[in-house]
Amino acid sequence: MFQVLVNNLYVRFMFSIGFYVIGSFIINKTINRYLINSQLAISVAGVMASLTFLIYFIIIAVESFTFDSKQVEQANAIFIILYGLFAVLLSLGLFYVINKFYQTRNREHQMEYLIQYAQEVERNYNELRKFRHDYKNMLLSLDSYITEGNLEALREYFFENIKDTDTIFDQRTLNISQLSNLYSLDLKGVIVSKLLLAIEKSIDVTVEIPEKLKVNYSRPLVLVRMMGIILDNAVEAAEKSEKGYIRLAILKKENKVSMITLNSFNEELPKLYQLKQPGFSTKGNSRGIGLNSLDDMIAREQNVLLDTQVIQDGFQQMLTVTVEGE
Repeated sequence: MFQVLVNNLYVRFMFSIGFYVIGSFIINKTINRYLINSQLAISVAGVMASLTFLIYFIIIAVESFTFDSKQVEQANAIFIILYGLFAVLLSLGLFYVINKFYQTRNREHQMEYLIQYAQEVERNYNELRKFRHDYKNMLLSLDSYITEGNLEALREYFFENIKDTDTIFDQRTLNISQLSNLYSLDLKGVIVSKLLLAIEKSIDVTVEIPEKLKVNYSRPLVLVRMMGIILDNAVEAAEKSEKGYIRLAILKKENKVSMITLNSFNEELPKLYQLKQPGFSTKGNSRGIGLNSLDDMIAREQNVLLDTQVIQDGFQQMLTVTVEGE
């Protein structure tokens, strides 16, 4: 009888472990597919492991007071069924709650980007109004000098007030004016936010979007986070270089959109294979988000490709997305 109980315990234990491993694998794949933080899978796996061993020790306690093999079998079957149902419900509940949490957080970030973009549009509009007012005053002054025939005063006025009117507009802001051709507000928001940060750090920024386009991707928040990581890394590298610059081009060909980011870097840039090692960050102590984390995100997407190259004095990343129909 004791040997039968031992064998039953062993079989039930192995069954529980197998169920846990298979369940954890499925949950891990599901979370990695629909969420963008692998730490969630570890949390769920920890709960599953604790539940597995708790059920196992409950079975041991029940069997230690029961010597009827049929009752033992029935008790084991009930516990295993309850365990399976509870594990499934727990996993679904955790998935739902955590997924809602990340969706809410991503919407908050998206709203912040859009607010920054709206503020930049308002600032440009105010500059345009100011330029229009100043331009009208300049025309009136020119008309006055020409009417009076005072060429010397006209010449002096021209060199002092008109020749340098290119400074009325912020040239660095004009360099990103083609962002108006991008009609994906969530993506535009994060790009404007990161590029304005670069401009504040005195980094030379230019944007090329030659035609009006919209990036219709099935998971826009994931795409926003990818571009956020790429631009964050670009700003960090350009800031450390002597003549920092960032060049961004967004081009569309058929059903593919390529977002090309080229930035300067200092001579101490690690080798490309080092940048893609797990846990590597130029900020040290595992801070920041490296290319390995970005590669992991892209590996979970079927319609996104990333090409990384070092071109002369520039570091280029081209994110290519297969978009849906307009």
